Amino acid sequence: MIDDSKTTPRRLWRDGLDMFDAAVVLMERAKKSNKEEMRLLFPTYYLLGHGIEVTLKAVLRENGSSLDELKNVIRHDLNEAAQRVVKLKLDQLSGFVENHITLVQRLNQYYSAKSSSTANLGTCACRRLRSFCCFSTAYTIWSIGA
Repeated sequence: MIDDSKTTPRRLWRDGLDMFDAAVVLMERAKKSNKEEMRLLFPTYYLLGHGIEVTLKAVLRENGSSLDELKNVIRHDLNEAAQRVVKLKLDQLSGFVENHITLVQRLNQYYSAKSSSTANLGTCACRRLRSFCCFSTAYTIWSIGA
């Protein structure tokens, strides 16, 4: 049985923002050295991916998606969740997601497969992940709906 109090749109949103905050902490720590950057790469990208997943699902839940749909249809597919949010045509939020869809697609290659190998990311992806910081700051924009 699913505890509905943990899957309300507001709770999902809050959980996603907490994951963004944790990713920011790791990114700040990783700036100290290349060794730290490589060691913290997987946890950082996972937190970013999970934060994006949960905040997108919060929006979808608020706009009528069932828990069953989120868990069994969308699952961990960031692309699917992002496309659905864009289709909702919500003022600032859908536009924001649409403008950052390329970053979501890049991360989704690894996140949806739950790849635990940072070797799969490569150094180019490491640099892109750093630029993914826009999503860690994006939560301030996304919190318009919080």
